[in-house]
Amino acid sequence: MILQDKVGLVTGGTTGIGRATAIALGAAGAKVVFSGRRDAEGEKTAKLIRETGAECLYVHSDVSKEEDIKALVQKTVAAFMPFPLLLAFCWQDLSKLFSKAIS
Repeated sequence: MILQDKVGLVTGGTTGIGRATAIALGAAGAKVVFSGRRDAEGEKTAKLIRETGAECLYVHSDVSKEEDIKALVQKTVAAFMPFPLLLAFCWQDLSKLFSKAIS
């Protein structure tokens, strides 16, 4: 699998393009952390990811809030690091906020 031993982090992963991205990362062998605000949809997405054979973690978060981004990064690190991290922002470009949260 092309993404074995990698971790995919997807924001906005509970529906639409974010959900499709999270499932595709899992199908390609990555461990998947995804976030969103709708917990019921998060549970559905987690089930779909696990059906690919991938491990996953849903984190309830609102990426417009810096403290939620920090918590998302901390939970990702706690669950799956030191694997290389792939980021997929499916709502807006959050790279500056994620860089700040990681450092």
